[in-house]
Amino acid sequence: MTATVYSDASFCYKTDVAACGFCAIVEGKLIKHQVQLVANLGTPAICEIFALTEAIQFAFLIPGVTKIVAFTDYEPILTRKKTRSKYEDLDITIEICRESGISVSICHVKGHSGDKYNTIVDKSCNKSLKKYLHGDKETKKRKTSFGFSFHNHPLRRNGKGIPIPKQ
Repeated sequence: MTATVYSDASFCYKTDVAACGFCAIVEGKLIKHQVQLVANLGTPAICEIFALTEAIQFAFLIPGVTKIVAFTDYEPILTRKKTRSKYEDLDITIEICRESGISVSICHVKGHSGDKYNTIVDKSCNKSLKKYLHGDKETKKRKTSFGFSFHNHPLRRNGKGIPIPKQ
């Protein structure tokens, strides 16, 4: 079974807060749409990588998945033109998937091109970040600080390389 995921992120330099999100689709049905506010990731690039990593980890946990097709509108993920260390967590996540017999492919989707699921994730990330920036108290309560380090990453927490889903 194939799981398709779309990821995106919206970032504010002034506050160093991002809305990172993804959609997961299995057999043509949207099964998960998640956006979380994250602080202290540092750059839009790292936020995009974080969102993609989270999406792939979620897909890894879907029972029966043998293939993950991940779409992102952040093109440098495909070419690795930026600093390689930024991609460590993503690369380790993909490696764990492959070691578990799940193939992973990452594809570029042009942003703002009308792709249904890219649009859903893009709009929800923008909306979530705007709500936070404009003082929505409930949204501000949900913001989490996240040190983007594989040492604190869900894939490492149980010592066996199996992702632990976030509740």
